[in-house]
Amino acid sequence: MKKITLLFFLLTSVVFSQQKRNCHSMDNLEYRQQKNPAIKERMMEIEKFTQNKLLQMQNGQRKIEGEIIKIPVVVHVIYSNAQENISEAQIQSQIDVLNEDFRRTNSDANNKWSQAADTQIEFALAAIDPNGNPTSGITRKSSTRTSWGTNDAMKSSSNGGVSPWDTSEYLNMWVCNIGGGILGYAQFPGGSAATDGVVMSPQYFGSSDKGSGFYLSAPFDKGRTTTHEVGHFLNLRHIWGDGGCSVDDFVSDTPTSDAANYGCATGHTSCGTEDMVENFMDYSDDSCMNLYTVGQKNRMRAVLEAGGVRRSLALSDKFSPAVCNATTPTGVSVSGVSSSEATISWNAVSGATYDVRFRPAGTTSWTVNAVSGTSTTLSGLSATTQYQVQVRSKCSSGNSSYSSTVSFTTTEVQLNYCDSKGNNVNDEYIGRVAIGSINNASGNGNGYSDFTSQSTSLAKSASASITITPTWTGTVYSEGYAVFIDYNQDGDFADSGETVWTQSATQNTPVSGSFTVPASAAEGATRMRVSMKYNGVPTSCETFSYGEVEDYTVVIGASAPDTQAPSTPSNVQASAVTQTTATVSWNASSDNVGVTGYEVFRGSTSLGTVTGTSANLTGLSANTSYTVSVRAKDAAGNESSAGSVTFTTLSNQVSYCTSSGSRVTYEWIDNVELGGIANATGRNGGYGDFTDQVGTLAQGSSNTMIVSAGFRSTAYTEYWAVWIDFNQDGTFSDSEKVVSGSSSSANNLSATVNVPSNAALGNTRMRVSMKYNAAQTACENFGDGEVEDYTINITSSARIDTVSTDADALGNESAINLLAFPNPTTNFVQVRLNNRDAGLTSYSIVNTIGQTVQRGEVTNGVINVSDLTLGMYILEVNDGQKSFRTKLVKR
Repeated sequence: MKKITLLFFLLTSVVFSQQKRNCHSMDNLEYRQQKNPAIKERMMEIEKFTQNKLLQMQNGQRKIEGEIIKIPVVVHVIYSNAQENISEAQIQSQIDVLNEDFRRTNSDANNKWSQAADTQIEFALAAIDPNGNPTSGITRKSSTRTSWGTNDAMKSSSNGGVSPWDTSEYLNMWVCNIGGGILGYAQFPGGSAATDGVVMSPQYFGSSDKGSGFYLSAPFDKGRTTTHEVGHFLNLRHIWGDGGCSVDDFVSDTPTSDAANYGCATGHTSCGTEDMVENFMDYSDDSCMNLYTVGQKNRMRAVLEAGGVRRSLALSDKFSPAVCNATTPTGVSVSGVSSSEATISWNAVSGATYDVRFRPAGTTSWTVNAVSGTSTTLSGLSATTQYQVQVRSKCSSGNSSYSSTVSFTTTEVQLNYCDSKGNNVNDEYIGRVAIGSINNASGNGNGYSDFTSQSTSLAKSASASITITPTWTGTVYSEGYAVFIDYNQDGDFADSGETVWTQSATQNTPVSGSFTVPASAAEGATRMRVSMKYNGVPTSCETFSYGEVEDYTVVIGASAPDTQAPSTPSNVQASAVTQTTATVSWNASSDNVGVTGYEVFRGSTSLGTVTGTSANLTGLSANTSYTVSVRAKDAAGNESSAGSVTFTTLSNQVSYCTSSGSRVTYEWIDNVELGGIANATGRNGGYGDFTDQVGTLAQGSSNTMIVSAGFRSTAYTEYWAVWIDFNQDGTFSDSEKVVSGSSSSANNLSATVNVPSNAALGNTRMRVSMKYNAAQTACENFGDGEVEDYTINITSSARIDTVSTDADALGNESAINLLAFPNPTTNFVQVRLNNRDAGLTSYSIVNTIGQTVQRGEVTNGVINVSDLTLGMYILEVNDGQKSFRTKLVKR
């Protein structure tokens, strides 16, 4: 239990969390290998080639030195806000950092490590795009997506991102918000060309040392994230090999390390030697990194050498734009002429783009298309029409004159409809068809009759009625009917909606039906097929035993004016009603053409139009009655009558979400002090309601808070979070989180609570949450830990408060993780926890199908696994209270 010993005025500073570097390249590699196992084999081949190259260098057969390799770069900026749309100056600052780091001209280079090297690799923004046109080497795309993750979605136009430029000639860099605290990731050599390149979040791309006003976030604001990821792109691993002391990074002159280093842990030792925390392939802060080694240089250059998987990048010449001299294009020709299309080709003019203009002969208005290549297909042409075409080239210095005119004539529309007929019309046939102006009485026609000389007009979006009268020569049989119309005029009846009406077998005479011509139907003359089949519904291209088929022409015209209003929105309801918000929903209205939206009114005030069947209302007053009405609209402006609902908002009495721990066997909250609250407790079953205890805090004040954890015996890392509902709306928003951090200390822990100057006056809720080994949310029910609720009274004046003095600052300790090394292992594995000493007592090993294959006691932190078969396992170790897990690979 903690003692309260001193009285003082609360003025303290806020404790901020320190972000750690988080590169996702190895996770991305595992993800891609799961999608395509062949990548692993390909990377093994690349590694074999690399080792052979390195051996040649070692033997002096072919040293890689004295040759500068220059790589063209294209940067794809994908942004959801102005900050993420980083400036050209910020992008150039990153290219400058790359060149300084790879050429070892960086100002922070020193002589501590004698193996530091100039890699003789340089980078420059591309000056020529894949089509041979000048470029800045930067593309930009606006997106509503605020987080992209690491599944390569940003690298695909079909997923809303940007597809890469030719990865054999450009180093593609995507700058977008990855999310999840991830700074960047890269694709190692050997992966798919469709995803090759590096990805960085915008706030870690560029250097604050090279300009002001950049969107950058310390301590990763010096451009070293991109230096690190390009290292992966050129076949470098993390210097600790992503494993323990026995795991190699495939570079001989980087000291062996057991794990990543964070911050700037200069002088840190592991595996018996000092860690090279200054290496670009560690996890140190940007200001701590300053070198690649000779071994890393040779490894990177090996993939750029002859035979290397990235050799084409070393040979790429996309740096100088072609000189463009706009001359009149020659060799203009026409091919692939059809009834609606023709392809135009011409000889290239170096570095130019083109205008292609065309028009029907005898007209004066040209249609102009801008083209980047040396051919284009003109589409949407009219059949049996002569066209004229001219081409001119364009450069930044001006345009050429148009070429001489080339003429061509489109072909006729040739539509070959399928055959359909009845083979026997002795007993029944179509006697009459009536639709619009067609009213055709006919004989048996020998099973099929071509009446396409008879036509009727139908308007788009309008309904039409058809009547078919059968004729029986004797016995009356059951007949089925179908009507087909080739709405898109492509020569078949197979497309959606072109079976316009059917009637199952019936003995009625006549039979009638109706249908609506779709608004998407092509205007003009097209084919209609009427089919009657004995005892079944006919299909459009069917030859059957008994019955008859007749073909007609219908002319599709423009839509008739729409004067019909939509139906009234029904079942209008209010839900999710709070003091200030509500959701109103309704059933969709129907319309003869289609509803385009719904206008929502609060009383007589229009709140705007929505396209869905619900609307969220905000800015309401508590305990107030509102009437909300909804009117449906169509494209013609017709408006329905109103459907409405009346509801009353809640009073200002709020209710809060629940949150609790489910187990307090080993840890619990045992002290909370703030604003006059001084509550020392034992276990409260995972949740303690102490809202009868009131702390007083002033608007705009800074206050010290004390919390502490009670432990059964062993102290574990506990994550702390405190929320105060400053706007008293019954929710704990992210902006209302006033304390966060983690610690394994059993002592009092201090943190600073700042109260906004606009916090609502009066009583409100404070939630204190302590969760084992992971961060929590305000409304979470979790495993080990505890939650306590209190009342805070917000006042307009400051106050003096009582808090404990013997307190440690609440920090940001790493979560407790189990370390097993070497991993992969052959015979023995050593185990320990990453951030504290602990007596690990027992263990079990589970295979990939959930079977326990080995268990026992841990002796001096060592487990004998020599009897395990090769493969991957889950190792679980217990310290007498809690279990810890990690993957284990036996080789």
